[in-house]
Amino acid sequence: LRRRPAPVAPPPPPPPPVTAGDDAGDDDAGPAWLSVEAQDAVLRALLDAPPCNKYPPPAEYTARLAKRYATEIERCNMEFSDRLLEALAKSGSMGTGVLAPRVDDDDDNDGAGDSADDEGDGGDGDGDGDDLGVAALPPDTGYASFFVADDPARAVSVRLIMETRFQALGMRLWGATFTLSEWAVANAERCLAGHDVVELGSGVGLAGLIMARHCAGVRSITMTDYLDDVVLNILHNARQNGGAGDARVDAEVLDWKDVPDDEDDDDAGPANWPPFLRRATVLVGSDLVYDEGATRLLVAALAALLATPAEAAPGAAGAGTRRVAYIA
Repeated sequence: LRRRPAPVAPPPPPPPPVTAGDDAGDDDAGPAWLSVEAQDAVLRALLDAPPCNKYPPPAEYTARLAKRYATEIERCNMEFSDRLLEALAKSGSMGTGVLAPRVDDDDDNDGAGDSADDEGDGGDGDGDGDDLGVAALPPDTGYASFFVADDPARAVSVRLIMETRFQALGMRLWGATFTLSEWAVANAERCLAGHDVVELGSGVGLAGLIMARHCAGVRSITMTDYLDDVVLNILHNARQNGGAGDARVDAEVLDWKDVPDDEDDDDAGPANWPPFLRRATVLVGSDLVYDEGATRLLVAALAALLATPAEAAPGAAGAGTRRVAYIA
């Protein structure tokens, strides 16, 4: 699983100091990676190539990248490319209007850099039910695109928020998501094929969408989370990825406290589980808890799910058997 670009760009190691004679035959030449041609090639690779053109990364990421690049260009007294100068002039402050991807004149809706839905559904209340709306998206919102086996034609792009805020924990990517995604691709035939899969705490939906697109034979993937806005963002990401693959893909709100029986809550317990949870034969999840209270809820929910036989759909693997869970 390879990120392009990474949601957070670590600064590259500083190059060795430029000295006369570094490039034979041209005492004024600097490092080749800082040439005007190289600058344009970097911007093309990061921003003009699909899927990064259609799904631009967070503006803060590209701002940091541009400023880091510009620092090295100035340090080596090299010439700036026109596009990089234009981008730096537009930046103003960190995270606004930096390095907007180029778009074709006949494609009015893609790559606008405003993180709204493509095709004009950016929170306009048209009933699609899969978008948070432009007003709800902070300026550090953008996309990260992921390749499996370096196959850009089957990349998965997800909308996320860079900054860590309590209300936006489900809109970020966390480390174990990559572990779960890579495990799923490597073990799809043995562990996932023929199954109805439910992902707990899906966040932006990256792992579930990778399973749908790259794990052959999976019957369905239902991604879940606790907050309505997080689930709406998952639906947005699923739509932008074209449903991801052959598996049936959906997203639902799931509160872990409603999974086990509760004598004080008539709506809790297996008798009230929605159909997607009753028929699930495989449960997956990654980076699910961050405090003691959430841990207790997760353990109780998993105990109830694993103790209750699945009501799998006809022809599904594991019908009537106990579920299995894979947690990263």
